[in-house]
Amino acid sequence: MFHNLKYLFRHAVLLLVVLLFMRSCFAVAFVPLEVVGSHLSVLPHLLFNVLRFDVQVVCYVLLLPTVLTLVFAVLRKSWADRVLSRFRSIYFSIVSAFILVISGIDLGFYTNFNSHINLTFFDFFHEGPLSLLQTIWEEYHCVYETIAFLIVLLPVLWCIRSIERGSVSAGRSAFLSASPAPSAGPSVRRRICLSAVLLFYIAFLVIGLRGSVWRFPLQIEDTFVSDQKTLNDLVPNAVYMLKKAYKEKKDAFRMENTADLLQQFRFKSLQEALDVYTDGKVKMERKIK
Repeated sequence: MFHNLKYLFRHAVLLLVVLLFMRSCFAVAFVPLEVVGSHLSVLPHLLFNVLRFDVQVVCYVLLLPTVLTLVFAVLRKSWADRVLSRFRSIYFSIVSAFILVISGIDLGFYTNFNSHINLTFFDFFHEGPLSLLQTIWEEYHCVYETIAFLIVLLPVLWCIRSIERGSVSAGRSAFLSASPAPSAGPSVRRRICLSAVLLFYIAFLVIGLRGSVWRFPLQIEDTFVSDQKTLNDLVPNAVYMLKKAYKEKKDAFRMENTADLLQQFRFKSLQEALDVYTDGKVKMERKIK
């Protein structure tokens, strides 16, 4: 299991590099150098919060492969490492491509609306699939953007393949070396080391998912690090802003149930609430049977 966690850590570092690269593209495109030069004192805080937002995304990505790694570690099958390696290759390739696509869309959205992806992003999907494709084809630099996407994606895929290249052989060697003496079991020192690594990894995941070791978890308020909008907009990544926009969309037109609202504000009836908020000027009509 130790070497599988090691490969997950390498994939996590690669995802961080991808996120930081896209953040660098955003900085070059939208943050003037004079703004950076006049706000050097906030850069440590800015970079720290950038890392918090990116690590949170990476930890969410690591959840599924981590669970599978723990399950396969319990099974202790000879084919487990091969299956895990194949899964990681496909999984992290798809996730990396998704991050690059969303980050590219976020750059285009910011160019047009001076804002990260927000609630209005989902209005584009109301046109229908064909109308949406026509809009993208006619109003965006599809050829240039596709070429740029491939130029960035191909090295990332090569890195993923390089990470997984020796994983199967290493896992098979570790399994064979442990198989001749099944009754002996791992040494006490090895158990302690493995337990320490596992505890450290789980602690990293929990803290990363929360985005904070303080009282409050990572929030949108953590993007405010200066009085400059462009510097504040440099803090969150596109994936976080997409998640925030989707949550806002889901809650935008949600209507609370009247009975739940009355219970929440401790009113016995709707008429009692009207009496409080209108000083008794509004009365509900009673239906005459």
